[in-house]
Amino acid sequence: MMTYSDSMKMVVDTVTDTANSFIHMYPAYGIDVSVQTDFQKVEIVNSIPFGKVLYLDGDMQSTESDEFIYHEALVQPAMHLHRKPRNVLIIGGGEGATLREVLRHEVLKATMVDIDLQLIEICKKHLSQWHGGSFSDPRSVVISDDAFSYVKECKEKFDVIIVDLTDPSSDIASSAFSEKFYKSLRNLTTDGSICAFQIGNFWKKPQFHDILQLLRKSFGFAYPYKTYIPSFLAEWGFALASQKEIDMLNPFQILNTGKHYNRTTHSSMFAVSTF
Repeated sequence: MMTYSDSMKMVVDTVTDTANSFIHMYPAYGIDVSVQTDFQKVEIVNSIPFGKVLYLDGDMQSTESDEFIYHEALVQPAMHLHRKPRNVLIIGGGEGATLREVLRHEVLKATMVDIDLQLIEICKKHLSQWHGGSFSDPRSVVISDDAFSYVKECKEKFDVIIVDLTDPSSDIASSAFSEKFYKSLRNLTTDGSICAFQIGNFWKKPQFHDILQLLRKSFGFAYPYKTYIPSFLAEWGFALASQKEIDMLNPFQILNTGKHYNRTTHSSMFAVSTF
C-alpha cells in the first residue's frame, strides 16, 4: 500500500503477501493525480528514480522507467508465436501500453475491454509515453465493460488474447482468475489461438501454481515464463495458454521493435523451474 510524505518527499510502498512483507521507499516530487473513479483509486506519482508511477488502489502497476519490460514481456511472446495474428483481444490494460505493443504488428483489429473508462481517460492525458497514441489508431476498438460479462456474451473468435488485469488478490480482477472465466475465454479461441496472462510475482509459488493448473485444465496447454522488473523488485510471472501444444522456443519471427524483447530474451523468459 502506497503512502506519500510531502515533508520527506518520499513514497513509502508497503508490499504484503501471505508469506512476507517489505517496505519499498523512494524519493518523489509529489502526486500528480489522485482520483477515485467508480471502481478504484487512481494515483500517479512523480518520482525521482522511476519517473511517473501509476498506482491503483495503492498498488504499483507500472513506471515510466521500465513499463516497457512488463508490457513487451506480456504481449510479444504470444504475438510472435502465432503465425499470423490479425484479430486481437485485450482484457484490461487501461494505460494503453498493451494496446501499443499489439499494434506494432500487422493486426487488422485490436479490441481492448476495460471496465474503468475514467482510468483510460486519465491515462490518455497523463501517460502518453505508455500509450504512444495507440488509442487513436484506426485499428483500435476500446470498450468499457466488465471483462467477465464481455467474454461471456462475445461471439467473435480471436487469434491472440492478452489478459492484462491487476493482481489476483485485487477485488476488481478476482473473478477473472477463475476456471469459469478461463473456460469462457477459451470459447473465443480456435485451436490455433494463443492467450497470454500476467499472474503476478513468480515466486509466490502457491498462487502461481494454482493459476497455471487452472489454465491447463481450461485450455489444455499452459506455459509459464518470467522476467525481472526493477521497479517491482521481483521476477514477474506470466503464462501462455492454448488448445494445442506450442513450440515456445521457435517464434515465427522476431521483430526488433522493442527495448526489451528480442530472440535472446524470448528464450530466457521461458527458462523456468518445473511446475
